[in-house]
Amino acid sequence: MNQIGIIGIAVNNRADRAAEVQDVITRFGDAIIARMGVPSPDRYTGIITVIMEAGVSEMEKMVADLSSIEGVVSNYCVLNK
Repeated sequence: MNQIGIIGIAVNNRADRAAEVQDVITRFGDAIIARMGVPSPDRYTGIITVIMEAGVSEMEKMVADLSSIEGVVSNYCVLNK
């Protein structure tokens, strides 16, 4: 059953990691409803939020794929419909 979830992503050294992070986000693009990215004031770290409608296992897979990238921390929460 699909749920609405929010994925939070922190990307350290964002200039070097942007392509890898984008590749993961693109793979899950069919389930993504919205995305917002904000650089930190120091411009070294980026914060991305993704809202998606998917099964929990798909959200967990996206978080695992993102977290496997060096310098990336990711987690999710599910919002009940």
